[in-house]
Amino acid sequence: WIIDDFCFNITGEAPTTGPISINELEENAISSIQLYPNPAVDYTDIQLIAAENGDAKFTVTNLVGQTLQSINERITVGKNNIRINTSELTNGVYIVSTELNGEVSTIKFVVAR
Repeated sequence: WIIDDFCFNITGEAPTTGPISINELEENAISSIQLYPNPAVDYTDIQLIAAENGDAKFTVTNLVGQTLQSINERITVGKNNIRINTSELTNGVYIVSTELNGEVSTIKFVVAR
């Protein structure tokens, strides 16, 4: 069967719920972020897909919150690869925070030799 007509009957007054609109979804500065290899030995790479250009700051901290490395990179729209040197880090769990245009993303990674 096929429906080819719609009819609506409004009885009484229409409800007043305020304005109705469709808002665009806000796009994030960081569309995607991955880290590999994990566990790392001498390095780990961050693959970041950015929706905006900007100056990014990558900060490696231990689980106590001590900053061990800080890297500043210019990020362009699309795929970006950043290598983190882990050869000086002891075996353990670390966090890399990526800040781009006010947006922060964090990833845990492991160093194991």
